Amino acid sequence: CLTRAGRGEDRRERDGAGGAAAAYPPSVSGGSCQRVRVGGPLAPHARMMSRAQRSATGGRSPLALCDLPEHTLLTILIAATVHHDLVRHVSIVSRVCRQWWRVAQGSVVYGTGYPADGAGEAERWRFLRGLSKRLQAARATRRLDLEGSRMGEEGAKVLAAALLAMASPSQPLAAHSPRLVGLWLQVSNLTAAGVSAIADAMVPRGAASTLQHLALDKNPDVGDKGVAALAAVLPSTLEGLYLIEVGCGTQGMVALSAALPTLTRLARLDLCDNPGVGAEGWRAFGPAFGQLTALVDLYANLNPGMGSAGAAALAANLSGATSLRELHLSSNEIGDAGATALVAALPRSLLTDLNLAGNRFGAASTTALEEATAHIPDASLGPVGLKEMQELIANGEQIDG
Repeated sequence: CLTRAGRGEDRRERDGAGGAAAAYPPSVSGGSCQRVRVGGPLAPHARMMSRAQRSATGGRSPLALCDLPEHTLLTILIAATVHHDLVRHVSIVSRVCRQWWRVAQGSVVYGTGYPADGAGEAERWRFLRGLSKRLQAARATRRLDLEGSRMGEEGAKVLAAALLAMASPSQPLAAHSPRLVGLWLQVSNLTAAGVSAIADAMVPRGAASTLQHLALDKNPDVGDKGVAALAAVLPSTLEGLYLIEVGCGTQGMVALSAALPTLTRLARLDLCDNPGVGAEGWRAFGPAFGQLTALVDLYANLNPGMGSAGAAALAANLSGATSLRELHLSSNEIGDAGATALVAALPRSLLTDLNLAGNRFGAASTTALEEATAHIPDASLGPVGLKEMQELIANGEQIDG
């Protein structure tokens, strides 16, 4: 890796696996920078020479950053996103080397788009430091947890660049990076453009090609475009997909439904609180749901756009979801027509947990559902669903049980 640039530190380091010592920090002189030796596993294309090698080659000077082509600088810059020492090095060198600064400012890795003031700089480095730390942890756990990172659109582009750097055989970082099994991006201020950038980085045989769990909960600005972009690249290894309150609408659900049959290992799907999905979206979801033979849990509460038409589509395909044990459809504006469809399908199910509370069932429909669900150990059919509970809690009322 690039040797650490320490402010006030001893600038003469012993020779090691990476090569000889280097003098830091570089200084500004006519817009150029001092010669900096580059080497180690993160930059094999610019491996520095040992003292013996320099002697054998006539004592030639080591490489300078300014001697490197821009594509090589960009490669090292991408690597900096996932290596703590490199992040620090880029921070220092980009301030004194014009060529490096130009590459950095034009790169999504460096957080282009943050305000050029002190607050923007602080936000950029807050996220880069956090991402670097969590990527280091991911080397051992293979789980990248960025929940609550507030990365936003520009931070998502940084993450995308890091995933690409970890994936590409041409990147020196790839050989030392794990393939992730979990990516957690809840409450991160993600937008459609940010999710699209991450989706573009989910390349075959890449760092995210073996994901088992992917969570984007509580990012309401993802929307249809973001969901559609993600649906197009979901890996077949996925076992859990969590899309609570992502602003998905009908078109996003149609795109997701087209991709779901390829997820043959999917065991848990959470689509709660996406009220923008209308009946057409849920009708598209029904046949896809019936092809998810590994699905154990489906959570789709707080989706008033489902209504009776959507519930009927799920009921018509319930027999295909042979592994399903939990079905949660609370507060979805399902009426008597939907109840009739469910009554016909539920007696043949193997469900152990069913939540239909807070819907619009009449007395006759409720009685029929009670009979159809008598074999289900935990079945909720009452008038108080999740929406009603939220309102009670907001009003400070006590909820029994």
